[in-house]
Amino acid sequence: IASARDKQLYQWSVTEGLQMQDGTYLAEFKDPVKVLEYILQQSVNGLFILKDYHPYMNDPVVIRKLRDLSRNLKLTMKNVIFLSPMLKIPGELEKEISVVDYKLPDKEDLEQIVKAIAETVGEERLDEINNKDFLNKVIEAALGLTAEEAENVFAKSIVENGNFNLKTILAEKEQIIRKSGVLEYYHASENMKEVGGLEQLKDWLSKRGKAFSPAAREFGLPEPRGILLLGIPGCGK
Repeated sequence: IASARDKQLYQWSVTEGLQMQDGTYLAEFKDPVKVLEYILQQSVNGLFILKDYHPYMNDPVVIRKLRDLSRNLKLTMKNVIFLSPMLKIPGELEKEISVVDYKLPDKEDLEQIVKAIAETVGEERLDEINNKDFLNKVIEAALGLTAEEAENVFAKSIVENGNFNLKTILAEKEQIIRKSGVLEYYHASENMKEVGGLEQLKDWLSKRGKAFSPAAREFGLPEPRGILLLGIPGCGK
């Protein structure tokens, strides 16, 4: 973005201070308030990246300084971007800050990650994922992870098993989900034979299962989203 808009790029972190255009650091601006004062004082066409700034937004001084900065930025060519792994915006700043969510990797992104890791460990692993069905299963097992989480999960699978192991990938995914404290992961051990009745639905699902395959994607068939079952009281259905 900075390059496309011909802006000077600055990066800040509390551990290193403010990184300048030439790659040098101004360690005297490690303080989260001082760096805001520095930005206020500069007359540049610049993009300032503040990393992991969210913990300091609980400080009344920081909140007031950010509101001052927001008013100042509207009259300049400066922009400030906060990079954070979590969303924590005080009520006082909700109208001053625009939130942009970064999308999780899609199947194409995960495929590139898988192949990049396979190449680092040798051609043997690369041959393994040349099987499209197996590759698709590995990718689907990692859907919902960030790029870094997926890299770590794939790497651990290779270290522990010598290959891309679906059980290991799903087990690591379960651990990541548990850490969030938001969702619970349930293992599905049931199969179609244990479901009573619904013969027409089971027959339809058996046929429709092929729609989830890579061959269906190549044919141009969109991937099914799911099934909605409605129960109507009193009708026995």
